[in-house]
Amino acid sequence: MDRELNEEELQALYAWIDGISLSRPKRHITRDFSDGVMAAEVVKHFFPKLVDLHNYIPANSTPQKLSNWNLLNRKVFSKLNFHVPEDTVKRIVLSTAGVIEPVLGALREKIEKKLEHPTENILVYTDILTFTSIRQDRLENANTFRE
Repeated sequence: MDRELNEEELQALYAWIDGISLSRPKRHITRDFSDGVMAAEVVKHFFPKLVDLHNYIPANSTPQKLSNWNLLNRKVFSKLNFHVPEDTVKRIVLSTAGVIEPVLGALREKIEKKLEHPTENILVYTDILTFTSIRQDRLENANTFRE
């Protein structure tokens, strides 16, 4: 995440972001992503059930921006096996030039990796089927005892 992106990587990243429907137009990427709302929208675009956008408040104040990013780290990024270090979050919140791009690049890689290998989703689905099957067996056994 600390690695600077070359011009080609930056253009590819900007094109990727432009391909995602966001609530605000992208004008100045360091300011646009400083409150974390658009980062939450990026994840929601790919994983709609992973993000509740009403929890992320568009903000100008530093404390609210930090709160949004901390919530992203805790509730969303953790499920993608991704984490933005606290010092990086502070620099993003302060709209420090050149900080958000490597973070978005790393997030893009995590999203693409998760989309290629959705193993956790398969496990959850399997667990639900197993649970449903166990419940059905219990119901059938309970009906046997009633007769």
